[in-house]
Amino acid sequence: MRYRLQQDAKKTLPSDLPVLLERRTALRRRIQKFRDLQAVYMPATLPLLSQVPQARTDVEHIESVRLGLPSDVATAHRAVVCSDDVIKLELRLREAQCRDSLQDVRNKLHTLDHLYKYKRANVRNQGPNTRAQAELAQQRVRRDRAAARYRRARQARLNLEGPGAWELEFQILHDEDVRGVGDDEPQSVLQGHRQSASSGVGEGRKKMSWIWNASDKSGDQAHVESLRIEWLKARARALRWQEETELLPEEMRRVLAAMESEESHWETCAAQVRTDVSEEVQEGLTAYALDQARIFRAMRDTFVSVCYKQVVAAGGGKDEEWRSGSTLITLPPAILPHDVQQPVDESDLHIP
Repeated sequence: MRYRLQQDAKKTLPSDLPVLLERRTALRRRIQKFRDLQAVYMPATLPLLSQVPQARTDVEHIESVRLGLPSDVATAHRAVVCSDDVIKLELRLREAQCRDSLQDVRNKLHTLDHLYKYKRANVRNQGPNTRAQAELAQQRVRRDRAAARYRRARQARLNLEGPGAWELEFQILHDEDVRGVGDDEPQSVLQGHRQSASSGVGEGRKKMSWIWNASDKSGDQAHVESLRIEWLKARARALRWQEETELLPEEMRRVLAAMESEESHWETCAAQVRTDVSEEVQEGLTAYALDQARIFRAMRDTFVSVCYKQVVAAGGGKDEEWRSGSTLITLPPAILPHDVQQPVDESDLHIP
């Protein structure tokens, strides 16, 4: 939360300052609660933090405050101010954070790989390309954020435990290590072409990044698992769209019925003759009611002429039904498709 706020504060617009202030206030409350816990479990840390200006919580940029975790304390003072249980607890936290961050990096790389392939195969013209580039940029930000989180967790564990055998699994993550299995990113492809041109044709120099082998599972299993995660997310989005396509025709039919009802109402008003008004006023009332009926009739005709073809083509109703606009079809009891209400079988995922 602190590091996310640090990044967002660098690019905050003047109109976003109130939101930034609220986020800083919420973070300040959480840090103050953490200080209360530190007074119980790490009481000797507070005198050290009081001597560090970066640990003060009464500052504007609260996202830059040092928390004073065991990994932040110098090795010479850690054994004095921190108990062994607290140090072991943070070690477990950092190990789990390293694993989760690496998995998040792999997932984002898989997503980028599929987005690059989809864009190259299907996206044309300026508008779709702009939207595709915006989605790619968002995924790159998420990938870089996960990589930065791994680097922070690894550095904290290094401060606590020092060098050891654990570094074989959690190695230093360089920028060139953050690449996919196929690595279809345009910049990487261009760089590979330049290397091939200078050193000759061949695949003998191609090397997979260590992040794909830094798991308890085999590379193929980890690849399939991340694909399943992204597939299930895409499936949920597709089902929501399917739900919307079932609701939208009914909403359109109800709009037609409402317009017909309004037209009929104003025609009835125009046919009424009031005896408590003069003839001139009665003519005005009738003219106004007829004009309102004409407006709703024109709105309905425009709506039908614009929308009924698309709805019929999409299977949302019959042609005569939309031309008359008088029939309302009742939705079935269950709007969601049947497969949403049943557990997902992994055999239906179609992932090799």
